[in-house]
Amino acid sequence: MTTTSEPGLGSGNESESSPPSCPEGAAPCTSKNDAGWRRIIRNFTPSIHLGKTNLASLTAALLLPIVPCVVAAASGGVVANVLPDPSHVHTTLIASYMSWGIGVFFSVLILAMYQVRLSNHALPPREAIVSVLLPVGPFGQGGFGIAKLIQVTRKLLLHGGGTAMAARGYDTTYAEPLGLLIEGLGACIALIMWGIGLVWLAYAVISIATTRSFPFNMGWWGFTFPLGVWVACTTELGSVLHSTFFSVTAMIGSGCVFLLWLVVAACTTKQAISGEIFFAPCLKDLSGAERLGKKS
Repeated sequence: MTTTSEPGLGSGNESESSPPSCPEGAAPCTSKNDAGWRRIIRNFTPSIHLGKTNLASLTAALLLPIVPCVVAAASGGVVANVLPDPSHVHTTLIASYMSWGIGVFFSVLILAMYQVRLSNHALPPREAIVSVLLPVGPFGQGGFGIAKLIQVTRKLLLHGGGTAMAARGYDTTYAEPLGLLIEGLGACIALIMWGIGLVWLAYAVISIATTRSFPFNMGWWGFTFPLGVWVACTTELGSVLHSTFFSVTAMIGSGCVFLLWLVVAACTTKQAISGEIFFAPCLKDLSGAERLGKKS
């Protein structure tokens, strides 16, 4: 009795050891070099091949390795604003723009998957409900960062860059209008990111409000950073746009962040003194299983 198999469903060793057959006279479909590159990629990306990710268990905590790129870009804008050497400012701006692009790009990709997860599944469990506020962070810090970077870019163009261009004989007539255009573009991008962050903030507030009660844990510190950087973006927009609305909103938001920080710090101190904060419920079953294993 003979059995037939569908193409591509053979053993893994056969598919890796011999390249697929190609039409006679055509270029080879797969070479040994291609198979070698596949092995290298598999070795350096183990998380892709260890197993399928369950969409229902996905949380916004995936943003945590990405947000530092956006934070570094915003910090670069602050540092570049006070550097005396224009060449150092130029180098810092290039690195900051690259870091900002990497962070924002991957944040958008992750949040697209997270939105699909929220649309098809229930909210995260009560213990991880704070994670719904994390998407505010990349947009708040990203808006603050791009506003800072654009301001330094305009300053460099008008002063350091304009002087260097004039020294080389270039026409600097349009340097100031170009700087104003760049600053306006940065303000628009920051305003867009602020609006997206506001949508995620509203969604987080509604989600947390619908959760009747959730226990305090160290994850509560996740309240402070996303809201804090969104308020920082609001403050920067109030300064750039000379807007009373953003200035007042930033003042109210700063007060909320301060009060929230006090509440979380007080709860952390209280549970640290009692020792409750060092207790992990997930390890209770593990210790019980270890005791049963020793008895057996």
